[in-house]
Amino acid sequence: MKLEWPNQFIKSNNSKQFDIFLQSHHLEGLAHQTHIMADNQEWKKQWIHNEIKISELKRLSPKLKQRKISPVLLKGMDLLNRIYTDYGSRFLSDIDLLLTVEELTQLTEILLSDGYEVLQEKKWFGNLNKKTFGKSTCHTQIVIECHTHLFYHLQDDYRQIEPSYIDGYLQLSLNYLFVHLCGHLAFQHNFLKAYWLLDLYYIMEKYHDQLDWQQISDLSKVLKLKQSVLQVLWIMKKYFNYSLTTEMQSTFNLRKKHLWKLIINRELLLSGKQGGWRYFILKHLTKDSIVASLKYDILWIVSFFSKK
Repeated sequence: MKLEWPNQFIKSNNSKQFDIFLQSHHLEGLAHQTHIMADNQEWKKQWIHNEIKISELKRLSPKLKQRKISPVLLKGMDLLNRIYTDYGSRFLSDIDLLLTVEELTQLTEILLSDGYEVLQEKKWFGNLNKKTFGKSTCHTQIVIECHTHLFYHLQDDYRQIEPSYIDGYLQLSLNYLFVHLCGHLAFQHNFLKAYWLLDLYYIMEKYHDQLDWQQISDLSKVLKLKQSVLQVLWIMKKYFNYSLTTEMQSTFNLRKKHLWKLIINRELLLSGKQGGWRYFILKHLTKDSIVASLKYDILWIVSFFSKK
């Protein structure tokens, strides 16, 4: 599929403000690839950096196979193959992998013996399920984020996986991928980055005849990410002019979302900022229940004051 710039959502122009927007949302490579931006420097840089990351995973693969470790590629590293036509179109800050706790223990030994070091980061309940490694090369720093669970509220992930485009690694099934990316964008990060939203738009455009909306609905309930999926679909309809099929309309109730109209506006989706009353309310709207929202608030407060 040839990628097209979503002008219905992000109107392109030659202003300095638009250039700043592209930079803040890491969309310069995509803008060049879709012929919105002539400058190809960031596109070239992203291509090189992503090529290095993929080569590193391929280099590590024999060591992982020896230990019978099969990591699942997540987010950008998976999407480079699924929807983006070249490695320069999609920004990747790191490599995200999903593993079991046992696999992570073994992978830690492999990476530490390979020159990686554990990167220290502030811990709170929301990131206790991950461990981050880094290694500097002559070209760039490679960062690998290892997750034992997809989200902090899921201790027993119901995973659907299949072989990936890189030998020795797995990827989420298409429907599971869609639900995970909706949760990552809405539940976890409150629509912080526009390029995460574009990932979902391009998936819906390319795989519209392969996505099973009933299964996606069922998965969203199992994973407690129903609101995330609903909000993404609502945004696609309202801001991307996406035409929902009869199946989608019968499966998902997107009517009478008056509060969403007030909170989830174009300005919020394109701001890339955390803060403000809309952002605060949205943090709670993305949760599937009041109990989940209150639990998030309490755990966040406990975590915040424990650092004092």
